Amino acid sequence: MNLPVYLKEQRPALSDSSIKTYTSIITSLMRKLLDNPTPVLSFLEDMPPNRRKTILSALVVATGNEQYRKLMMQDSQEYSNQIEKQVKSEKQMENSISQDELHDLLGKYKKIAAKIYKKTTDLVWDDFEQLQNYVLLALYSGHYIIPRRSLD
Repeated sequence: MNLPVYLKEQRPALSDSSIKTYTSIITSLMRKLLDNPTPVLSFLEDMPPNRRKTILSALVVATGNEQYRKLMMQDSQEYSNQIEKQVKSEKQMENSISQDELHDLLGKYKKIAAKIYKKTTDLVWDDFEQLQNYVLLALYSGHYIIPRRSLD
C-alpha cells in the first residue's frame, strides 16, 4: 500500500503538504508501535508458526528488534522440524482425498474426456477445462506416470 496515494483516495481535496504531514505522522506512529514488541507479539501469539515467521521477518527488517528476530528464529526452527516429520497438518488432512476417491475422480474425468474427444462440432471453453482437469489429474495422480523420487 502506498500511503500517500491511499490518503489522496480517501480525501481527494487534501493538499500535497497535508498528505506529506499525515504520511510523516503515520510513519512515525507505526515506527513507535513496532519498536514496542509487547502488543505486536501478543497479536501474533495465536498465529501458526509458518505465517508468524514471515511477519516477524518483515518486522526484523523494519525495526532490527532482537525480540522479533529471536521469535522468528524459533518459529523457523519449529516449522523446519514440522516439515521434517512429513506429517499432514489438520488443514492438509481436511483438504486431501483418499486414493479411492482419486481413482473415482480419474474415472469420471476419463469418461468426460472420451465424450469430448468424440465431438464433431467446435469445442467450447468448458470442454477445454474438463480436458485440462483430466490431464492434470492423470499427471499428478501417479496412475499413468509413477512419481519420481529425487534419488539421482
